Amino acid sequence: MEKILLSISQIADPDQREVIIPDEYTKIGDGAFRGCRLLEKVVIPDSITEIGEGAFGGCTALAGAQIHNSVAKIGWEAFRDCTSLRSIKLPGSVTKIGGSAFRGCRSLRSAVISGPVAIIGGNLFRDCGELACVKLPDSVTKIGRRAFDGCRSLARVNIPGSLVIIAKRAFGDCESLESVKLPDSVAKIGESAFDGCQSLASVNIPDRVAIIEDGTFRDCKGLVKVDIPESVTEIGEGVFFRCWALAVVTIPKSVVKIGLSAFLGCGSLERIDVAFDNPSYRGIDGALYSIDQEILFFAPKTVRAFTIPDTVTLIGPGALSGCGSLVRVEIPDSVTGIGWKAFEDCEQLAGVDIPNSVTQIGDFAFRGCTSLEKVVIPASVTEIGKMAFYGCSSLRSVEIPESVTKIGRSAFEGCGSLESIKIPDSVTKIARETFGECESLARVVISASVRKIGYEAFGGCCSLEKIEVACGSRRFCGVDGAVYSKDQTVLFIAPKTVRAFTLPATVTKIAARAFKGCEELVSVTLPASLTKIGEGAFEECRCLESVILPDLVTLIAEAAFRGCDSLASVVIPEGVTEIRDRVFSGCDSLASVAIPEGVTKIGSWAFYGCGALAEAALPEGVTEIGAHAFEDCPSLVSVDIPKSVGSIGWEAFRDCPSLVSVDIPGPIFDIPKKAFKGCEALVSVKLPDTLTRIAPDAFRGCTSLETLSVPQAACWEEETFDDCPKLKIIRR
Repeated sequence: MEKILLSISQIADPDQREVIIPDEYTKIGDGAFRGCRLLEKVVIPDSITEIGEGAFGGCTALAGAQIHNSVAKIGWEAFRDCTSLRSIKLPGSVTKIGGSAFRGCRSLRSAVISGPVAIIGGNLFRDCGELACVKLPDSVTKIGRRAFDGCRSLARVNIPGSLVIIAKRAFGDCESLESVKLPDSVAKIGESAFDGCQSLASVNIPDRVAIIEDGTFRDCKGLVKVDIPESVTEIGEGVFFRCWALAVVTIPKSVVKIGLSAFLGCGSLERIDVAFDNPSYRGIDGALYSIDQEILFFAPKTVRAFTIPDTVTLIGPGALSGCGSLVRVEIPDSVTGIGWKAFEDCEQLAGVDIPNSVTQIGDFAFRGCTSLEKVVIPASVTEIGKMAFYGCSSLRSVEIPESVTKIGRSAFEGCGSLESIKIPDSVTKIARETFGECESLARVVISASVRKIGYEAFGGCCSLEKIEVACGSRRFCGVDGAVYSKDQTVLFIAPKTVRAFTLPATVTKIAARAFKGCEELVSVTLPASLTKIGEGAFEECRCLESVILPDLVTLIAEAAFRGCDSLASVVIPEGVTEIRDRVFSGCDSLASVAIPEGVTKIGSWAFYGCGALAEAALPEGVTEIGAHAFEDCPSLVSVDIPKSVGSIGWEAFRDCPSLVSVDIPGPIFDIPKKAFKGCEALVSVKLPDTLTRIAPDAFRGCTSLETLSVPQAACWEEETFDDCPKLKIIRR
């Protein structure tokens, strides 16, 4: 007769370290011992036939559990997160093991499964980082999804001759796995099955496998050789992505489809050979082409010079990517398209002649070509893809023809040597970060056709002296090197090299990041008409010493003055109702700030790292102080918290070592985590009667705090007052 142990409380105290299960029970029920963190040892009698789902889940001190030959079934998550469990040996009676049964057993070093188990369940040993050795029975036909994922110490595993299916990421990130011998019975290897097995040097693919699925051997950085059998018809996307040591690959005649990026990042791949009778692909001098030689899929990664045949119309995705020794390439005028990542990270490539037949330059096409100095884009090109020339740090000159209608995001970002650029009339939009971090860019000409300039299009262009806007633009106008709206009510971009700047009297709004990175800007004169200052408008203007905000200003957006190291004082206009997130974060010299009566919220990180700020007078009406609002303000001695404040965020006053006293009069119910951590000079704290909770670490490290009067209803954690050696708590 079945008798189920439903809970430890039926037989013992839940806090006991050792438990003996009476032999009257036949099953350990679902969750019976779950969360018994003090349990170190359990004796399971031979009357038990089943261990239920989550039975010992989260028993973090459990070091061992002897399972007798009577047990037939182990449920889902039965021993999950038993982080002290070191070894497990399952007897021959076990026929079924539920998924995640030993997942997260971080100390588990060895596992032996002896019984006629057919399926190794999904996530069975996932994240068992110390697991070094596993023995599987000959009955196993399937290794489930992520069964050994994250077993970083697994050096060897016996694969039984009965195995048919290896599921998705079954051995993902098994970094120590050096070799795998797959039996002939294996018919399916799932997507990313060996992804991240960095030590895997060799692997055989059985001749029953028809498809090598996406990412199967991705990031197997030690893989030197792989034999592809004639049963394989398809090689998926990114199958050998970043297999750095792979030197030679042979494609049999059976393969009719090879996915994009299959060999991308194989930096040592010298050649791909193709069977002479393959109907879809052709190999010539180690390069891989379509059968008609119209598409170049792969070029040997060790070449110094490469001539593309005049039959080629498309340079395929990643075809020459990572050819680190490539100095010269000849592109014939038969080519119409340059695919994404086609020449990515060709670090020695100094020049390239793009023929007049090319219509599209794909995304990332020349990204990271750090020696590329000059590019002439022919008049046939209509589109330059995103990040096409990203990080081409030596690129000094580029000519964009009138045929181009689209320039993708970050197309020229990080081209630190680029000195000037002219946007043709055919382009209507400058995408976000298109010329970001072009540190040498001094002059830009924007055509009349441009209707939109994207976020940070010229961000980080610290040498930008002048932006000219062509006559006839209906959207923008250029004045003294700056870009405004046509009616001059909005400033979009200011020159980055100015020391002083005066805005016209017509301006009502400074757009997001208009002055960002103007590192030489010392003073700015704002017009009386100004009402809005956009996000990050003056961010990282490190020399800006003072700014007078006009009375009509109602909005100072997020991070507006972040990183203005020299800004000493600010008077915030009466119309502002919120100090937004990060507005003055990192303003190290800010010694005083006048906050008006109408402000109701101090945003997160608002005054973070304001090293000179000695006093913060918050007006009555403020209801919220955001997380980290005054963190790391080492000069802050006092802060006036009005009784209107109902919420103080995490770490709001953390690491304010000069803060002496704090009075919290308002209806505060919770002092959050680390709110006053590291306030070493804090002597006096007055807590409100409404307080019900003080979170962990709230006053940790307040070494000068001697007494604290706490309401009777308030509770706290043991670590709340850690490192407060003088503290005496008084209940009231």
